Amino acid sequence: SYDPGEILTSLNQQYPMTDDGDYFTIWVGVWQRSTRLLRYATAGHPGAIVVKMDRSSVVLGGCSWPIGFSDNEVYETDSLTVNSGDQMCLFSDGIFGVMNSDGEIWGRKRLQDAFEGVSTQPMPLGLSRIIEQSRTWNAQGRFEDDVAILGVEFQE
Repeated sequence: SYDPGEILTSLNQQYPMTDDGDYFTIWVGVWQRSTRLLRYATAGHPGAIVVKMDRSSVVLGGCSWPIGFSDNEVYETDSLTVNSGDQMCLFSDGIFGVMNSDGEIWGRKRLQDAFEGVSTQPMPLGLSRIIEQSRTWNAQGRFEDDVAILGVEFQE
């Protein structure tokens, strides 16, 4: 299947939580270039952020169970039309889960604002700046959780 929700539902049936409590989170997206339709589903993953050409943004993904948490979970597929020049950022929760010296989390909203702010820059430079903003916010000055960030630029 190329349907993201069906893929996640199948994975959930194949990989129940182990006795040790092992599970995983995942975001699956399928983009059909001819229709510009991005279909996606998420399982416990913080989602993705798409910044449109007008610099507005949307988070793709919401609250859902990780793979293995719920035996009978059925994952739904959502969709968004993306145009040439739109950008998408996929990330792990380590990038926005850092806290400042006051105990305030950087959070997904600040990450979303940061991605909007760098969307006019070349993608590698913008992603580097986002990582630096998160690191600067972080009272520890270093990441204690895994940090992964991936940028995608949609082209005609």
